[in-house]
Amino acid sequence: MSTVTMHHVKNNSYYLTGIFSIGVYRYDNNVILFDSGSDEQSASRAVQALKSENCTVRAIINTHCHPDHSGGNYFFQKWYENVSVYAAYDEKLFIEDPKWVPRCFCANAAPFAGLKVKALAPRKKSVVTHIVPYKDDSLIIDGQELQIVTLPGHTPGSIGIITPDNVLYSGDAIFGEVTVQKHPVLFHTDIEEALKTLHKIVSLPVDIAILYHGGFVSNIKDIVQANEEKIVKNKDVISSFISSHPVSIDLLTQKVMQHYQIADNIVSLTLTQTTVRAYITYLESHNFVKIIVQNGLLQVCKV
Repeated sequence: MSTVTMHHVKNNSYYLTGIFSIGVYRYDNNVILFDSGSDEQSASRAVQALKSENCTVRAIINTHCHPDHSGGNYFFQKWYENVSVYAAYDEKLFIEDPKWVPRCFCANAAPFAGLKVKALAPRKKSVVTHIVPYKDDSLIIDGQELQIVTLPGHTPGSIGIITPDNVLYSGDAIFGEVTVQKHPVLFHTDIEEALKTLHKIVSLPVDIAILYHGGFVSNIKDIVQANEEKIVKNKDVISSFISSHPVSIDLLTQKVMQHYQIADNIVSLTLTQTTVRAYITYLESHNFVKIIVQNGLLQVCKV
């Protein structure tokens, strides 16, 4: 496993290299982190990199609730005194209590054992100390003014942060080239919003974007286009499996997984089915499909 280092982007804007590109805004020897890693190991490696630069963590802004972004919160709050954690209201509950994400994937019923895993929920509870209003606005932390931009689609309350250096930390609103190529179905909960967010990002007054899964990007338009093309391709593939003859959500998910040769395990199936449902909602809102219940099954067919 490679060493995590603090990579300078521009002026006070940095990010930590590694599996995750944790954002860093530095002022004097203090830093504000944009996301926190997935667990104790990733948080510990981040701390080592920060200590080598004589930096102290003052705050964390979570771009959204997923455990690879918020799983390190607990450890930073444990290791540093009075670390503030900021997140949107829609993300707060899932960050603070690991039980809720697996429950959501089971329609709020008690989750299957296979869903109580680090990939879906943080292993430790953390405390969100400040709610970020869900609007494009400035946010002042410890005297430092940052710009918050709403970037829904991946999750309902996803946000990005723009530093005074015109650097955007976009969380999972955009995925890097390697991720786009590696994962046939990019996880989104709202396809309409995801597309709007991609169009919004292109219009933002920024020179550079730091992708949590992808790192430094200066060709923002190109990577946004790659993400949009992936969404459109997935939409077309899913649409091709829907005809005038009703097909169940389970069968549709199976067809998508087989088409893309997605691994047979409960986490992959759950994430794929969630995204398939998001595409169905998108197609329904554009009057391409309708949802029916037939013979005790939730099914989809073309309008």
